[in-house]
Amino acid sequence: MKALLVRIGVDQKYGRWNAPVDANGRFVYVPIPENADTAFHHGLERRYGELLPALHRFCSDHNCDLHRDLRFPIDLLHRSVHLDPDFECLTYGDVGDRRGTEIASMSAGDILVFYSGMRPIHHCEHRLIYALVGLYVVQEVLSVGRISPERWYENAHVRKTKRGNTDIVVRAKPMVRDSCFSRRS
Repeated sequence: MKALLVRIGVDQKYGRWNAPVDANGRFVYVPIPENADTAFHHGLERRYGELLPALHRFCSDHNCDLHRDLRFPIDLLHRSVHLDPDFECLTYGDVGDRRGTEIASMSAGDILVFYSGMRPIHHCEHRLIYALVGLYVVQEVLSVGRISPERWYENAHVRKTKRGNTDIVVRAKPMVRDSCFSRRS
């Protein structure tokens, strides 16, 4: 069995912001932005506006304002989101000849563990908290060219019209859950 740790989520380099986390470990998963020139197959573009309900719910639960207190960059709302991993579709994509080389060689039963750097909303000595935010047990790893059009909606790497020759998508086994790693908001 192989296990890999993968950093995900918006941060200062990709999006100029860190998603919030509270003292109890509740957070909102906010992915990185897509490149501004990315083109998508018809109807498959995902936008940051889709994340607003979860962010507003988090703010409501913590009596804070998304823009004033959490300093959410309003310009992200005009951007496409690189929703990857896609926790609803249980997929994760990567470029198979760079960082994804190890991922491309994974087999059924191997494990991907996702972590993010998030900004605490509570009084804390740390500027960022790095936390595990998801875990996949691999079902299969596919090259993007093997994914049929009716499944293109499942991952950021196949939603795009232009794909890398070495791009891959991992599908996770459904119903493998641990309450420590379930989506919190």
